[in-house]
Amino acid sequence: MELVAPTDGVARISWHGWQKDAADANNDLDVYHAFLIEALAGKRVRVLTQESQIGQPAADMAKQTPNPMLNGHQDWLDGLVRAATR
Repeated sequence: MELVAPTDGVARISWHGWQKDAADANNDLDVYHAFLIEALAGKRVRVLTQESQIGQPAADMAKQTPNPMLNGHQDWLDGLVRAATR
């Protein structure tokens, strides 16, 4: 959805995804995920993520412990760190 080149050291990318279930609207899901990527001093980078999820599948997942979405995002960020430090 967005691909904004860095201005003042900050870039932005985002994606939008959805599923529509013609047979059961309870399975509908709409997701928007954005990332701010900021260059910091000392060759460091800060990645901020923000996501909006609308639909029953998202509401059900939010009630789970541990939360699979939060853990999935953390795994993704940990993977970025591993890839960047090789």
